[in-house]
Amino acid sequence: MDHLLAIFTVVTLFLSQGMRTDSASPDDPLKDVVTDQRIKSVQLYKEGWSLSYPVIKLNSDEKLVLDFDLLGNDPESYYYTYIHCDRDWKESSVFQSDYINGQTEDQITDYKSSFNTKTSYIHYKLTFPNERMSLLLSGNYIIKVYTQGNQDKPVMSKRFMITEEAAAITCSAHRPALTDSYNTGQQVDFTVNFSGLRVNDPSRDISSVVLQNGKWYDAKFDLKPDLVGNDELRYNSLLAKNIFPGGNEYRSFDTKSLYYQTEFIRKIEFTDDKYQIFLVPSENREFMPYFYQQDLNGKYYVAIKEG
Repeated sequence: MDHLLAIFTVVTLFLSQGMRTDSASPDDPLKDVVTDQRIKSVQLYKEGWSLSYPVIKLNSDEKLVLDFDLLGNDPESYYYTYIHCDRDWKESSVFQSDYINGQTEDQITDYKSSFNTKTSYIHYKLTFPNERMSLLLSGNYIIKVYTQGNQDKPVMSKRFMITEEAAAITCSAHRPALTDSYNTGQQVDFTVNFSGLRVNDPSRDISSVVLQNGKWYDAKFDLKPDLVGNDELRYNSLLAKNIFPGGNEYRSFDTKSLYYQTEFIRKIEFTDDKYQIFLVPSENREFMPYFYQQDLNGKYYVAIKEG
């Protein structure tokens, strides 16, 4: 079972400001998507920490970095813009001029060609917010990347969040109390203290989202508090609303070297002008004792020793 405390991004809260619509649904959001099959290795993270989630604080010095590769020898001219979203990842009704300071679109100018590689590619890098386009509001955002004049046909869109420390959140992860999930699940309980905020109906005006390993496809949307009082909301449901399947530890492997077989690498072959890497099959551990092994919870970083 994956580690209890390390795997959760807890907790995203939204204070209602008239942005939610009745038709909004977590089943139909703006998503992380890459539509151009030539684009590979897309990563979005906080500057200085490539394994972090794309979350930064409003009006801070924190930056996000978008990295991606375009296969081939010929660079494309890519542009980007931001879309402000409501709590359900629907485009909000806020005008761009109200949440973007500066230009409403800009070109990605930091790119370079690969050198001495078997597969040619152009590497692009964008650091934002920047002096040309900064953000004025907290909330959910999409960064949309597209070729010139094709903003309605993006080659990719990626989610990120801008936060404010408007409420204090404490949380814990533990085994569920429900017997059918006791050995396989992980329950996240949390308490929100919103003293200092003007909230008329806490259970209606404040919504929460809990993510496991930063994944949106199985996020727990709009959990309802079990206890409300004294400027606090307590979420410790016994109805399986905040329970995630524990799953197994992720299998890790290291391919930084193409000349040495590291742990879990069975063989390395060069065929069809490409390196082919074969992994050691994992044994069935269903009835074996559990042991904890540090992993990256499904993430990866790009590195090479011989280049």
